[in-house]
Amino acid sequence: MVIERQIAGAARRVVAPDGTHWLVYELSGVYYDRRRSLVFESETTMRRVRCFPDDWALLSNDELLALSWSA
Repeated sequence: MVIERQIAGAARRVVAPDGTHWLVYELSGVYYDRRRSLVFESETTMRRVRCFPDDWALLSNDELLALSWSA
């Protein structure tokens, strides 16, 4: 099954202190869940954050990475 991604707006690449490269982007709702998410994707991991500020793209790399761990 292929899930169509609807990236809403800009994407950012961030490198964590451990050297992990993350692609960060806002994803509009997918077929089963209409809420928007902020997605953090690395080569081996994907995280979704549902509660994030509208101006997330203006956050520093450290703030953005800390946000990726929020529940």
